[in-house]
Amino acid sequence: AFSILGSSLIIYMILSDWKRKLDRPFHRLVLMMSIFDFLQSAAMAVATTAFPKESNIYGAKGNTHTCTIQGFFILLGSAVPIYNACLNIFYVLTIRYSVSSGRFAKFEPALHAIAILVPLSMAITFIALGDYMPQESVQESVCVPTTKPFFIALASLF
Repeated sequence: AFSILGSSLIIYMILSDWKRKLDRPFHRLVLMMSIFDFLQSAAMAVATTAFPKESNIYGAKGNTHTCTIQGFFILLGSAVPIYNACLNIFYVLTIRYSVSSGRFAKFEPALHAIAILVPLSMAITFIALGDYMPQESVQESVCVPTTKPFFIALASLF
């Protein structure tokens, strides 16, 4: 709930003065990171409600489609740490190497493409494989891919 609130406020603050703020690479990166964090946090807030009814898990009210949708948005949220890495690259280049925002903006689209397309291709791959399943643990209960991590990396390349 706090993550949804925080991301919503950041999105609002940037978009409320979008003409000025979206001229800066920092704000564009933070906006996209907040959008993906909001989507992932909302999917996690649904928790076991998205689980198929037939799973006999307390609170399960969904079906395989709701589980797949939840898993899709949770996996799409892996764009958040990639955007965090993009922010780190931005700071290193601007602070340490004195790269201007204008110069950084020339290759910024490539960073956005990587941050969006890698998680999106993984999420779509697992939809195609029908691989999202309910996973219950002590910390969280969500629908996630059940394929091994090596195959996740391999599947996202194709």
